[in-house]
Amino acid sequence: SEWVEEIGRVLLACRPALEALGNARTARNRNSSRFCKFVSIGMCGGSFDSVSISTYLLERSRVVHHDPAVERNFHVFESMLLGMSDQERREAALPHATVSEYAYLGGRRSAPPTGTSRLEAESRLADLRASLDAIGVKGDAQRGVFTLLGAVLCLGNVSFVEDDSGREGACIKDSAMLEAAAAALGVPAAPLKRYLTTRPVNGHATLAAATQTVESPLAKLLSPTEAARCRDSLAKAIYGNLFHWLVRRMNRALAAVRPTHLGSKKDAWTAPCKESAPASSRRANEDCIGLLDIFGFESFDTNSFEQLCINYANEQLHQLFVHTVFTDERAIHIAEGVPFPRLDLPDASSCIAAIAERPNGILWLLDSSTRLFGAREESFFLSANKEAARTKGAASARVLPVPRRLRAEEAFV
Repeated sequence: SEWVEEIGRVLLACRPALEALGNARTARNRNSSRFCKFVSIGMCGGSFDSVSISTYLLERSRVVHHDPAVERNFHVFESMLLGMSDQERREAALPHATVSEYAYLGGRRSAPPTGTSRLEAESRLADLRASLDAIGVKGDAQRGVFTLLGAVLCLGNVSFVEDDSGREGACIKDSAMLEAAAAALGVPAAPLKRYLTTRPVNGHATLAAATQTVESPLAKLLSPTEAARCRDSLAKAIYGNLFHWLVRRMNRALAAVRPTHLGSKKDAWTAPCKESAPASSRRANEDCIGLLDIFGFESFDTNSFEQLCINYANEQLHQLFVHTVFTDERAIHIAEGVPFPRLDLPDASSCIAAIAERPNGILWLLDSSTRLFGAREESFFLSANKEAARTKGAASARVLPVPRRLRAEEAFV
């Protein structure tokens, strides 16, 4: 029907924006997806009822760190620099025109662009603009998206050195890049500098609090290393929130073509609504087809927090699949008196519990440790080792129980 073709068109139109902000070149893949997504297609009366997109595990660390010898940042940055005109770059708060002049893109270690890469960047930028138009991000809103992305690159060029005036703490090495980032974010430069170089003793650092005209005397001066971490955290937060905002706009565009079945008018359309509900909030009696795109298991020479999160999420999903395909089917056979062979199935429940079980899983211990003022890695190591020593003897002798069935929403991080 007409609405099915329209919702398919909108769903395909979302792809360039997702790829531009969510895909990057890696050592193994020129167009690797650096996030996971779940597309839920609702069914009602044997026909499509709605479509929504959920995303998780966006690799935000790539915004601030990657190996420029073999990898690249997200496609959108290179597309902007190589595909925009000089005027468009100025409007997007990009003071420099080359990739090598931005620290977050590899700086001088980045490979020079080739003719092919310029053509690819121009094509991706055109596709991205068409995709943003299709989901209703047009005009000033679209320019705002590019300006925020420019602000992220400007933040990466804000560097810190020791204050040579005798005052402890860090100072900004190049105020021009700080002013460019502040202008792109729509905030004064002085509060942004305060946010990056100090931390309130009596609360959490926020950009809103930093915009107060009177500087709080209860503030800790950050070292250059600490200030750089604060800068990187802000850049990752901006990029991550922008990405998820675009996904919400995609769901709004998909919800705008959702049909309403009234009597025999099966192809009637609803008026545009504000936002599509996430797949996890569906009522239990609604049927849906779920399409899941996940990371593969990752194991590198040097693994980071991203690999822990990715592999933990995959273990949860694998556990769900094993239960659904084997454990639940076995229970149905036994209940109906049908013989079912005993199978030795892989059980990762103990591993999952060690990572995420409240209150002593690794992730919960890490979260508790980082909430303490002056938290250090040592405090986390001590708490993790203490918990490991407490459970080591019991774990070796304990017979793992048959794992309970996971609910669908428990299988996602």
